[in-house]
Amino acid sequence: MNNLSYLVIIGLLLTDFILHFDLSARELFDSNKVVVLKDEGIEMMPFAKGEVLTRNVMDDQYLSAFPRNHVNQLKICQSDIKRIVSTWKEILPPKGFRVTYFNYIDQIYNQEVYDLSKDDPAPIISGHVSIVFHPYYKGDNGQPVIDPEVNAQVAIHLNDIYILAGSPLVADIHVCPKQTDIFHGCPIFQTNRHEITIVSKKNIPFFIPVSRQDLIETFIKYWENYIQKEKQQQIRPESQQNMQSLAGESALRKVEMKKAYNELLKYDKNAAEQLKKSFYEVEAAIASEAAGSEGTLTQSDLIDNSIQMALETIVALRQELATMPQSERQQQAYYNANAMEQYNNRSGLVPINNNYEGMPLIRVNSALVDPNDPSIQLMVIQWYYVGNNSDRPRFYNEGKEGYLLAAWNMAQLYQQELIWNELFNIVHGE
Repeated sequence: MNNLSYLVIIGLLLTDFILHFDLSARELFDSNKVVVLKDEGIEMMPFAKGEVLTRNVMDDQYLSAFPRNHVNQLKICQSDIKRIVSTWKEILPPKGFRVTYFNYIDQIYNQEVYDLSKDDPAPIISGHVSIVFHPYYKGDNGQPVIDPEVNAQVAIHLNDIYILAGSPLVADIHVCPKQTDIFHGCPIFQTNRHEITIVSKKNIPFFIPVSRQDLIETFIKYWENYIQKEKQQQIRPESQQNMQSLAGESALRKVEMKKAYNELLKYDKNAAEQLKKSFYEVEAAIASEAAGSEGTLTQSDLIDNSIQMALETIVALRQELATMPQSERQQQAYYNANAMEQYNNRSGLVPINNNYEGMPLIRVNSALVDPNDPSIQLMVIQWYYVGNNSDRPRFYNEGKEGYLLAAWNMAQLYQQELIWNELFNIVHGE
């Protein structure tokens, strides 16, 4: 056999091998092969070729009410986030799961201080991108489908300062979040709700200490506002009705519930059943109250009682502040709910020499975001998936079998340092 013939044969064999390998790879990737989870018996499709979708939650008509330069800047950043994340090889395209980018822009305000957005003198235009991975299940027609409730996601918040500290203690005063780790150079904090990563290039603190005097005065203001709202509620006609008469109208409410139940049943059986369950729970509570010793009391009577307790609390708080030494008033407040009983106060403050018993209190530094500046000044990152450590992907260790495939891939995305460093560059400095 001459050299030419030999080379021709080798070439044909290589061509056949390459074609066969390419076909096999495509079949594996795009396969509708079903994997059944051993324990649950659920049919998953981990080899199906995944989609990449984008959903804009707010339409342009709604956004037209906001300053155009702010909205345009946020839209650019949302597109940049998708462009940067989409360079990750595991979603080019995804295998066994769907990727959806949910974009959201809205005007936010300090709800911890103001009841309505119009009352806040400095509302902020903020943006959000949620990147959601949904694992594929086998649908009735044999094609891949998702369960909206089963997913893994990372939420990237832009210029939203109101999620930095979790739930408040009173008004805009919070227990100070604890820094627990570092995420590619940026600090991770644990709030009383979830773990977050904060990205800011301003050389200022995230949190401002709250003084002992400030805490007590804020509590007093809170109870004064509470009394005012209760008095407004008290003059409403329904406040003159007692529980016994309210219980007597149960049959009328049941008729209205059945109408709503039957209408909801056409669209969502589970929601309809939940409505019925909640209705009977409320009716049972009303009947119990009506049969009790306070069944003849009207809501107005009960409001009188709550107003009296609030007034007593205000008197006690003022007395607590009046007896506090001047040297202690501007010291940072440390709070412990047990202090009310242990130290016989209404503020929850621990004694100045026992700060170790309490938790430091803070306000979020409002200077982190200038409402008049459309640039991205702050990025906050949150994670969520089904499983243990559901907001801390760095600890993920549950594998990728079945519906865990989405969480596993989200944990891999967490590790992509180059991608995250490029995303952090979206945030501007001073």
